Amino acid sequence: MKWAIPRWLGWLAVAYFAAGQVYVWVVFLTITPGTSRTVPEIALPAVLEIILALLIASYVILRIKSLVWVILATTNAIVLLVLNFSTWYASIGTTANWAPKLTRLDGLAVTLGTLTTAGAPGITPHSELARGLVTTQLVVDILAAIVLFGLFVGRLARERGAGGLAPQPAGQRQE
Repeated sequence: MKWAIPRWLGWLAVAYFAAGQVYVWVVFLTITPGTSRTVPEIALPAVLEIILALLIASYVILRIKSLVWVILATTNAIVLLVLNFSTWYASIGTTANWAPKLTRLDGLAVTLGTLTTAGAPGITPHSELARGLVTTQLVVDILAAIVLFGLFVGRLARERGAGGLAPQPAGQRQE
């Protein structure tokens, strides 16, 4: 038995996407690096938002037919993950934690460097807190990549197997 998805659930996801993006951008753009908000004030909303975004993206990948929604939900989750960690890095961006002191742009560089495993040249974590945050992001990034990429590839494979993206036999042209 298949469950019908209520129409309001889609609109709730859209409202969440919009609210989440507005919130994370406002926080990122208004934070005073190294002096704004305590770690728990940054960590709790960031962790909850990242988990919720990954769950919604996973649900959309598995259940929603539109590839546009799949791409939007996945992009939303990745942007929220990047901006939440960037804000988190900037919030602890003091010289006690980092060399040099972090700006918002430095927080973004550390986040993207950690996500891509390329690192952020010239930026070094000095404290257990900073190293712990980098390690936390590495774990979250790996899990997010495995889950989102795995679900997305699995979906494409299912569609291909169901005839949605069937390959053409060699030597035949598609007309």
